[in-house]
Amino acid sequence: NHTPWIYDANGKKVNSNKEGFLIDNFLNNYEYSTKVLIDLLKYIKDNDENAVIVLQSDHGIHTVSTSHIVAEKNGSSDNFDDLVSSTFSAVYVPEMYLMGDESYLDNPMNISRYLINNFVGQNYEYVE
Repeated sequence: NHTPWIYDANGKKVNSNKEGFLIDNFLNNYEYSTKVLIDLLKYIKDNDENAVIVLQSDHGIHTVSTSHIVAEKNGSSDNFDDLVSSTFSAVYVPEMYLMGDESYLDNPMNISRYLINNFVGQNYEYVE
């Protein structure tokens, strides 16, 4: 999800970049993006039961300043600092591939190490 967050929760275009940044569009665009992502994941799992799926984001909201967001919300921060610095990481590994070291996946820095160690054959140490 990047600005200008132009879709409503059903995927209908509700504004354009010409209209500028509207923080109120974030949640609806997020809901639509989530639906698209769920459909994609279902498609992958329905068509390849052995697929390993990795989802990661590189950052949370960072295209605008926290002060801009607070101003858009009439002075309410609502933990926007958490959104600015948050990342998302998720891994789906089919049961047949579980090797017992999945607890290391709690740290996103271990995802590449996990995948290489279990599917390529190297032996990289995990970050504690």
